[in-house]
Amino acid sequence: MEFCWLDVASEEAKLNKIKESALRAEKNGFSPKYWQAEAIDERFYPEIRKKDRPLARPPAELAFATGVTESFVPGFELLLASMLEFMPGLDNVVYAFHDGIGSFSMERILAAYENVVFVESDMAKMDPLPASSTDQKRTGVFGYMSAEALRMDHELMVILDSDMILQGGVADLWESCGSYRLAPYCDSRPYAPVSNYTKRPVLNSSLVVVPKKEMGEKKYQDFKNALKDNCIRDVCSHLDRFSSQKIWNVFLRDKEVEILNMNMNSSPRYIAAFHGGETNDVSVLHFSGKKPWLGEVDVDEKVRWGASIWNAYRSSRIF
Repeated sequence: MEFCWLDVASEEAKLNKIKESALRAEKNGFSPKYWQAEAIDERFYPEIRKKDRPLARPPAELAFATGVTESFVPGFELLLASMLEFMPGLDNVVYAFHDGIGSFSMERILAAYENVVFVESDMAKMDPLPASSTDQKRTGVFGYMSAEALRMDHELMVILDSDMILQGGVADLWESCGSYRLAPYCDSRPYAPVSNYTKRPVLNSSLVVVPKKEMGEKKYQDFKNALKDNCIRDVCSHLDRFSSQKIWNVFLRDKEVEILNMNMNSSPRYIAAFHGGETNDVSVLHFSGKKPWLGEVDVDEKVRWGASIWNAYRSSRIF
């Protein structure tokens, strides 16, 4: 496994070559592919900052939420274990929006953390959504279930995907927070493309911090309307290939958003390719792609390396 460090000049030189060929193709009447459009359009290079990340107890008025299916229960269990480890004194409510997971799984989860509140998803009852991308076909309504956290009434809500683990202090998520907070979406790239539609870097909806002023039934209905209106509508080549991430970006277009650095949401692929494999600097790891607990083997060596991190973490904890 070869680890690399980010060299912006080198990355830009590669992209300039792609840009030249993409512009020639465009001149000849061919529409650029999404990865070619990323070379043509503006890009945002985020940071992973080296700094102390002291562990902190979340404020009592904060709640957490995630979406869970039966197949994602192992991921959710490890997310909870990491929250208990890196949030000392954690006793906040964690909403688990689900599509009908079994009583055995619920009992197992509650044995690990008793403040999980299971909510059968309103999204799961929706008619099948039309799909115009591979990601939409793969995720269906599951990707939108955690958005139901917008209905709740708390001072602050942190929505996390259930394929994440914490590795350090995450007080940056809630300290002095009065607006939405999300990290940019890079995954296997060193940059986040800037959307022509939202005029900001594509945001990573796997972790969303929501302030009280943005919660309530009306806000949730606004999100559902954004989903219905934009599910298959072409808005931007940097967004159209996603499912829930597209809708979150469209929904947040006219809202105040503070962009988190990559310490708060990075994938193993990003860390291996652009941060020398140094996972210690990252507080929240997101295992995008094939899931380690499902025994799926990815062709991407960096995803397989990420799976080894998840498995090592699991074997060293209570499972």
